Amino acid sequence: LYRLEKSAKDLSQGNLALRIRLRKRDELQELAGLLNEAVVRIDEAMGEVRDREATAQAALRRLADHLKTHASSNPDLAKQLDVALTEGARIEDVLKRFRLSAGK
Repeated sequence: LYRLEKSAKDLSQGNLALRIRLRKRDELQELAGLLNEAVVRIDEAMGEVRDREATAQAALRRLADHLKTHASSNPDLAKQLDVALTEGARIEDVLKRFRLSAGK
């Protein structure tokens, strides 16, 4: 029970790289396995969100750079791109709260 409680605390602090490890004959082994499966799925989804956010941010930066070089461009479009870049940075900050598995 101690290991399960410690693992739950680590998970609540955003550690998605964690896997719950209990002794072989522990009666909570099945619960730990189910929790590990859920954490793996969340970890994978968060990694995908992080990748897609980075791709979107890069595309927005390219568009913003293009607008800067074309002074006659629509100023409202430039404002909207700035908003999108700011919101993307906020998403990135949220994602940094989570520690993902290696390679993510």
